[in-house]
Amino acid sequence: MQEQFELGFLDIFANPDDPRSKRNRLYSMSEILLGALCAAVCGAEGWQDVEDFVRQNRLLK
Repeated sequence: MQEQFELGFLDIFANPDDPRSKRNRLYSMSEILLGALCAAVCGAEGWQDVEDFVRQNRLLK
């Protein structure tokens, strides 16, 4: 019998490749992806919607 296990979002995206310059990283790529996912589930239709959602819900500083 195979063991079943669950992976959470941050388990899958714990250390994604980050193409940004190291000096311009205010937030981790995992934080950005999680914020974008939450915003998309709540109806965000673009990056401005994602930013607004994250700020309004205080997901990031």
